[in-house]
Amino acid sequence: MSFPRYPAYKDSGVEWLGEVPEHWSITSLKRRARMIYGDALAADARQDGEVAVYGSNGIVGYHNEANTEEPLVVVGRKGSHGKLVWSDTAGFVIDTAYAIDSRVCDEHLRWLFYGSSGSHGVQL
Repeated sequence: MSFPRYPAYKDSGVEWLGEVPEHWSITSLKRRARMIYGDALAADARQDGEVAVYGSNGIVGYHNEANTEEPLVVVGRKGSHGKLVWSDTAGFVIDTAYAIDSRVCDEHLRWLFYGSSGSHGVQL
């Protein structure tokens, strides 16, 4: 698939991103969305369920209730600092990560994920 080129490009200043259309603004994720701290939820406190529990590296277990809405971007806070994980469904984000969902972000979340992930994003 091929898209028409924009009339002018500029260096994004971000190595993995390269050049972007001249009229685009480049900003960090924290300037586009508020990140919510995950909640404490020890493995032995989890109730059987089908809701994914997310830590900094992605799914670390399952629980019976969510603490986010859908869709969801999980941002690694400890261990895998800055790693992004996408989920189409609500989940439970624990305290090793941040959550971004429609409650705290007016941006289109899929755009935000892909625009911020570079080579770090993982789609689940």
